[in-house]
Amino acid sequence: CVNGPYEGTLFWRDKTRKKQMGLEHSVLTSGQTIQNLLPTYGIRLEHKDGFSYPVSFLMEGETASGDPAETVSVRFSDYKTGVFTYDAQAGLYRVSEYGAAYVDGTGEQVLVKNVLVLRTDVSSIKGDDKGRQSVRTTGTGSGQLFCDGRVQDITWSRSGDSSPMTYLDAAGNPLRLGGGPSYINIVGRSAAVTVG
Repeated sequence: CVNGPYEGTLFWRDKTRKKQMGLEHSVLTSGQTIQNLLPTYGIRLEHKDGFSYPVSFLMEGETASGDPAETVSVRFSDYKTGVFTYDAQAGLYRVSEYGAAYVDGTGEQVLVKNVLVLRTDVSSIKGDDKGRQSVRTTGTGSGQLFCDGRVQDITWSRSGDSSPMTYLDAAGNPLRLGGGPSYINIVGRSAAVTVG
């Protein structure tokens, strides 16, 4: 949950969302607010020398390669399954969960260009009675990229907790994502993922 000294300035809470969706889903801000206030916080706004973003993107007009994948269903638990259905006209995947459309704050269904499924080690935290889990997000693992109605096998890696994720295609080359929003599903190695 977002807390801290910036509430009321950098971000604010929507009372209706807080009441209907809970505290953790009530934080709002705007691009203009971030642009106006971030320079006043005395933090570095530029990347360090030598910084490079380790993700590559398809060129304008280029489409992803791989086998056809109109839908993908990712089972997280007994009560939650994410379903991504390709909308060819929009060139995006429509997101559903809990058996209904996943909608944003305006009530519109969320659409994404890339759906990544990353497999890793997931286990229950010993002695925890709340159902929390330990999820490994460093090292390497297998996965899949769904983009442009296609799917391809990938490998992900992350060298440390402060490092970005990097992705390789099946040939070991840097994976190229489609330009646009991405939905990243991090699941256990044996999670049921159904492609149609």
